[in-house]
Amino acid sequence: MTPIVDAGMLERILIPAAMPAFLLARLMVRALSRIGVSEVYSFMISMPLLIAALFYVVGSLIDKWKRKPSP
Repeated sequence: MTPIVDAGMLERILIPAAMPAFLLARLMVRALSRIGVSEVYSFMISMPLLIAALFYVVGSLIDKWKRKPSP
């Protein structure tokens, strides 16, 4: 009998938040697989980088929006 594992709140939030990075990684993995690069390796390397870049850009946009000088 296999134990039932429930995804935590962090995982439930990360999946929809990282969807744009996942879609971009999907395109990258497909393109790299056509030139002979392993899909597993390219996915495992590109996903953390794309997620970090996505959250960095979103965070910097929020900072710019919050620090906008009010008239």
